[in-house]
Amino acid sequence: MHFALLWGLLLLLASHRLFVWIALFVVLFHLAKFLIGAFALAIISRNWLGQLEQRLRKYADELINKALLAKEITQDLQQVWLALTALEIGIALLRNRRRIGQWTMYLGILFFLGIYLYLALVFSFAYYGVARLSNLSYAWATSFVNSLFMPFAFTGLPPNNWIKLLAGIHGFSVLALGIGTILGYIGQKLDSLHVVADELSGRLQQAEVRAKLAAMSEKFRQQQPPQVGTTAQPNTQSLVWKLTGRLSVPFFLRKQ
Repeated sequence: MHFALLWGLLLLLASHRLFVWIALFVVLFHLAKFLIGAFALAIISRNWLGQLEQRLRKYADELINKALLAKEITQDLQQVWLALTALEIGIALLRNRRRIGQWTMYLGILFFLGIYLYLALVFSFAYYGVARLSNLSYAWATSFVNSLFMPFAFTGLPPNNWIKLLAGIHGFSVLALGIGTILGYIGQKLDSLHVVADELSGRLQQAEVRAKLAAMSEKFRQQQPPQVGTTAQPNTQSLVWKLTGRLSVPFFLRKQ
């Protein structure tokens, strides 16, 4: 990001035409690299998220099988117990569709705004550079405002084919990486993860699994030193409630 901004500033401040050409080339190269990387990441993440369900099932099955196959509660099972406890907390959070949906929306909006503003800034340098090399009167502030409202400000661009080509790429990128696309894609994957969470929750609630977890909890919690000022042992269910309760609203809206 700093790299592109430095070359954008050079594009604004350079007085020699050769330096303007070089700075514009570097800005355009960075834009192309960024857009290719963004779309490639979307494709890779699609495959990765598609495999996440299988990995989650496999991980949970391995932990449960290790716990059930153990004839005695030994110290070696402590890591299995901790992992199963963490898995229960994660599944409880994931099954809370309303809160997960809220945080998906918050993070999706922040992610989209970051990409949108960054593209607007870098594209404004590109518009200004092309206009300057084409001997068109086009201030960078005007370029940034038009870039900020792309693709709606398409008619406000200078009458130059190269600038219109850049604006077309800019508008397509904004629409392709739009907030609706991001939220819809994440929501679709979360629906699949909700199904997996329900399945794993049912598996963890089986009597045999609960009995083994209770035995491990009794053994390993006795080995933990008591907390200062309290004699109560940690409770997984209350911990889940506290975590899900704290996640119900963003931290900046939460009453202290």
